[in-house]
Amino acid sequence: MPARYLVAAGLTLAATPLGAGPFETETARAAFGAEIRELILDEPELVGRALNPPVPAPSDIYADARDEDLGRLEAERAALFAETRPRIGPDGAPVALAFLTGPDCADCAAAEAELAALMERLGLAATRLDASDPDVAQAMDRLTLDTLPSYVLPDMMVRGQIPPFVLERYISP
Repeated sequence: MPARYLVAAGLTLAATPLGAGPFETETARAAFGAEIRELILDEPELVGRALNPPVPAPSDIYADARDEDLGRLEAERAALFAETRPRIGPDGAPVALAFLTGPDCADCAAAEAELAALMERLGLAATRLDASDPDVAQAMDRLTLDTLPSYVLPDMMVRGQIPPFVLERYISP
């Protein structure tokens, strides 16, 4: 801001009586208005910035957590989708996901039956991992999965039973 505007504002304030506000006289208001008008005419971008402030770029507050999860998935991929794992779905079908189940899971039998029907219909397969196996339990800990059933896809993890139509959306190209 040019120094002359600061001087004008300072003089306007200095000329005001002690008990009065800075713009209580008509002369002070007129002088201040003239200075503001001149400033806006000289520097119109001030008004533009005030009326159209820059919009900050949206921040992805989950980017770090997502990147960590994807890193964990990559580290566990070979174990989760291994050819030697038991399968749900047609023989020889490509593996679309890993299904984590366990003996103390009330929803797992129903979730597995729904998954089997979906895999048959889509011609895909899922690996079946039992959380009572210590190696699977350790993998679940590394993946921060604490709920059964859980579904692990190449790029996401889903905790808890989900309806087949939702799962189909996740695995369909």
